[in-house]
Amino acid sequence: MRDNTARKEEYFYSYDNENITNKNNVVNKSQKQKNNFVAVLFFSILISLVSCIYVNLIMKEIEAGKQLYKLKIEKKNLIKNISLLQSKIDGKMDLNKIRKIAEKELGMEIYNQIQYLAVK
Repeated sequence: MRDNTARKEEYFYSYDNENITNKNNVVNKSQKQKNNFVAVLFFSILISLVSCIYVNLIMKEIEAGKQLYKLKIEKKNLIKNISLLQSKIDGKMDLNKIRKIAEKELGMEIYNQIQYLAVK
C-alpha cells in the first residue's frame, strides 16, 4: 500500500514539476515576446527620428538653393542696372551725377552697392 501511495505522490510531484516547467516556458516565451516588441519599438522610433532629421536636412538644402537662386537673379538685376546707369552717364564717372540718377532710378540701396563696386 505504501508503494502505491509513494508512486501516486511521485506521480503528482512529477506532474507538478511538468506544470512548473510548462509555466516557466510560457513565462519565458512571453518575456521574449516583450523583449522583441521593445526592440521593434526602439528601432522603429530610431528609424523615424533618422528619417525626420534627413527630411529636415533636405528641406534646408532646398531653402538654401532657393536663396542662392534669388541672389543670382538679384546679381543679374544689379549688373543690368549698373549698365543702365553707365549708359545714362555717357561714360563719365562723376559720383554726384551717379548718386542723383541712382536715387531717382534705383533707390539708395542700389546706389550704395554701385558705390561699393566702383571703389573696388
